[in-house]
Amino acid sequence: METPENNVRQIRLTDIRPSTFINPRKIFSEKELAELAESIKKDGVLQAILLRPSGTGYEIIFGERRYRASLIAGLDTIPATVREINDDEALKIAWVENIKRMDITPVEEAEFYKKLLGTNQFDIPSLCVQLGKKEGYIRTRIKLNSLITEFKALLNSQIHRRTAEGSI
Repeated sequence: METPENNVRQIRLTDIRPSTFINPRKIFSEKELAELAESIKKDGVLQAILLRPSGTGYEIIFGERRYRASLIAGLDTIPATVREINDDEALKIAWVENIKRMDITPVEEAEFYKKLLGTNQFDIPSLCVQLGKKEGYIRTRIKLNSLITEFKALLNSQIHRRTAEGSI
């Protein structure tokens, strides 16, 4: 099986677009992106992103923060691996790459679980096994999807603000 570390090549940033479907993370801290951009200016992009062909360019499977920071840093290209990946496999890869990170909000996590359940490849018990989480945890997160949009936005903004302040 091809791994993301294989076949790394430089891809023009103008040929890449973020996924509107795959990435569970929807909120990106401007401060953290600026810090990452400074690091990229100094040391370059240290880990390749993963892309899949899409139209005349590429769609990001993982590495959107590195992509965004590279744009801020003024780069023309980014190291990337390109693989043919269907939607279900892309969701699984994004899950492994993003969902276990600390900076995913509960609302983003809930939306991603809903998306995974919608593929009909997972049910709640299989999510519990895959994530090592209790069923009550998964069900509680999923319930967040029923919140009104304004409350979800408020919850996300408060969590990101507290995270940026270092109080979480």
